[in-house]
Amino acid sequence: MEFGVCFPGSCSAIDLEMTAKGIGLNMTLTEATCQTRETQSRITAGAYVTLALACLLLLLIVASTIYELCFKADSHWALKSFSLWTNGKIIFRVSKPSAGDISCLNGIRVIAMTMVIVYHIYMFRHGRAARNSYYYSYSIHQPKDGPLLTLPFGVDIFLQISGCLVAYNFLRRKLKGHEFNIPSYCIERYLRLTPAVLAVMLFTLTWFGYIGSGPLWYQTEDIIGPCQKYWWSCLLYIQNYQPATCIRQTWYLSLDFQLYVLSPFLLLPLARWRKETMVVTAGLALISMATTFAIAWTHKLCAENQCGEGSTFMKQFYTFLPTKASSWLIGFLLGCLMFKVKEEEMATMEKRIAIPLMVAAIVVYVATTFGNSHVVISENDRYENSFSLALLRPTMLLSVGCIIYLCEIGRGGIVTSFLTNPLFVVISRLTYSTYLVHFQVMEYHLDTARVGPHLSTYTLLVNDFAGVLLLSLLLGLVLSLSVELPAQHFVSLLIRRSRKKA
Repeated sequence: MEFGVCFPGSCSAIDLEMTAKGIGLNMTLTEATCQTRETQSRITAGAYVTLALACLLLLLIVASTIYELCFKADSHWALKSFSLWTNGKIIFRVSKPSAGDISCLNGIRVIAMTMVIVYHIYMFRHGRAARNSYYYSYSIHQPKDGPLLTLPFGVDIFLQISGCLVAYNFLRRKLKGHEFNIPSYCIERYLRLTPAVLAVMLFTLTWFGYIGSGPLWYQTEDIIGPCQKYWWSCLLYIQNYQPATCIRQTWYLSLDFQLYVLSPFLLLPLARWRKETMVVTAGLALISMATTFAIAWTHKLCAENQCGEGSTFMKQFYTFLPTKASSWLIGFLLGCLMFKVKEEEMATMEKRIAIPLMVAAIVVYVATTFGNSHVVISENDRYENSFSLALLRPTMLLSVGCIIYLCEIGRGGIVTSFLTNPLFVVISRLTYSTYLVHFQVMEYHLDTARVGPHLSTYTLLVNDFAGVLLLSLLLGLVLSLSVELPAQHFVSLLIRRSRKKA
């Protein structure tokens, strides 16, 4: 049980422990958990530099917007790159998708982001004080709450989408006769990912520690401290190999970038030997799944990290490239299939086959994502946990791939209408920036609490999740308009010029 108490600032942690023992309380305190006016963080020179950069950025946005509104017809692309008018239209424009778009990915991407945020809220709320602290150990056995433990599957969907688009876009460019330049390919990806990451990292390092207070605010050091030591690994996208992570949620970006850099080993042969490369890719996915089983068995990992050492689970499975590669490779195969659907002749599936297949895919998705909470209870079953970690995610991703395939061949029905909803189209353009900021929003929400809440499904999904999601979307919009999209304008120009020279 945790609670906050006010004592004179001259008291030390040992003094407070002895006082508590004198009245029959067995308390464990450290100096890190004690806060006084003298121990509060002071604004540093780095914070002032970050503030100056933010003011300069705001000035650029205002000037660029005014410039475009005054000189719409003759405005230069560079001078309007920071314009709210230009970038706002990119985000909020809803138009008919082109024949080459995989439009249902918009809805899939938003669902995946929602799954990740719900899971983070569920897990990190239970690391904080609550009136009913027993709720976590109780809830994981309940049919309505246990499934929330499996929602990190959302990250695997992100990896699947990434692998799909890598293969699909590569094949489309080859069809149009574009040359494949590996350095340009990797540099473009780095430059598209990094500006927004750098902005979030600067804020975390310099200002995040000053924006809140409370009995639990000292826990923000768990976010700021790793950034002070491992900020460089965040910019090199190798965080999954470091003892601590700067901007915790960006471990996924490290995996994604590493797989992106390795992808030419599949893309180059894919251009000439597509079927053979797809067979090799399927084999690599099976090897990744077998590796996952072996690691889970060797380290006695428990499904969804509900037993054993959490750091072992994270390093040996959750953020480990060989175990996560299967998700990306399944997406790569899906991208090859989507190219065949979009650009080549492919027989249309009859409705009498497509409808049962869609129903089966949805049932499998729901069963693997929300219906496997019983695995959490079986923490002594080594076989079940190992098979669960090795097979559940690939099975779920195959069902998602089946849904995408049926939607894109025109047999998705109401599922297609749902996934291509205009609201999803807009939100999907904010998923990257929202993903980057949601963890800081969640930490602020949890660490500024003065009183522990009474936990329930309602408080987790309505009081916590809804507020964090809405604020994350709003801040994600700000990040996208001010950093992500302006940077993309310049990156696109750089890549176009490099391709012309090539």
